[in-house]
This record gives sequence, C-alpha cells and structure tokens, in this order.
Amino acid sequence: MHMSEPRQAVQPAAGQGASRTRRSKDRRPPQVRVDPALCKSCGICIKLCPRSVFDADPLGRPLVARPQDCNGCRFCEMHCPDLAIEVLKDEAPPAPDKGAPGAADEAAASAAPDDEADA
Repeated sequence: MHMSEPRQAVQPAAGQGASRTRRSKDRRPPQVRVDPALCKSCGICIKLCPRSVFDADPLGRPLVARPQDCNGCRFCEMHCPDLAIEVLKDEAPPAPDKGAPGAADEAAASAAPDDEADA
C-alpha cells in the first residue's frame, strides 16, 4: 500500500465487534486503586485514561470517579511513574445460584466433616 492510497476500514463479522468491548452482566468492573502515599499528582493517569475513569480533586490528585466505565486495560497502571495505581480484574467466576442444580450438593460436601481422616 502506498501512502497516497486511502486505508480501508475492516468491518467486524455479524455479531462481533461491539460485544468485545461490552462487559458481561455477570462480571464486575475492575477495581482501580490509587495509593495516596505513592501518588505525586502528576495527572498522567487522568490524561491518558481512554475511558475517562479519573477526575482530579482540588489538589490535582486522581480520583476514581467512574469505576463502572473502566475496561481493565491497565493503561493508567502501566504509565504511572510512581507505581501508585493498581488495576484488579475480577477473574473469579460468579458464584453458583443457590437454586441451581448441584449447588446444594457442593455446599453440603464442602461443609461436611471428612470422616476418612478420623479412621
């Protein structure tokens, strides 16, 4: 491709695309933590966040104003020169429904004493 040729956008296949950026309803948004003891209020996280999760307080320190908008890209964490930001993704699967088949059996098995250890 030459520089004078226009670039063509690639369209996602039907049913794809938007689903990649939307969070499943059963997953929580990532937790963003700012350590005030390490933060020097440089504002890099506020300026670079692609989802505008942060606001600045009156002293210029970052506040996690819109945690539900975080997509967990960790861009803020990777670019923080003071290592003051931590993004924690909820990787654990959702807890099973109490009414789901087998959920009561699993709960009873984990709560039951181990008789074999006494023998």
